[in-house]
Amino acid sequence: MIYARFLKNKNDKLLGFDFSGHAGDLQAGQNIVCAAVSSVAFMVANSITEVCKVEAKISLSDDGRLALLIEDKDFKSCESLLYGLLLHLENLQSEYENEISVSYVEV
Repeated sequence: MIYARFLKNKNDKLLGFDFSGHAGDLQAGQNIVCAAVSSVAFMVANSITEVCKVEAKISLSDDGRLALLIEDKDFKSCESLLYGLLLHLENLQSEYENEISVSYVEV
């Protein structure tokens, strides 16, 4: 199961995400849901840091966990990217409910 946790502040503004886990029984690199989540997560992370020029806190572990956190002051610059990512993953969850779980965590 892929766990996609979206990080919100007390005012419900998205400030980042924390993705972990693996979908299905296939080996890493062989699952379409994992590929979709990985691809869009890296695209959003790269867009936030390289296109929007926001200094985000990013963590990538050897087991595939990817986390990104921005400061409140950078919300407007990243809002569309983060909400687009949320929409994409909610759509994946509706299609592959046994492989991905979307939730929210207050930071």
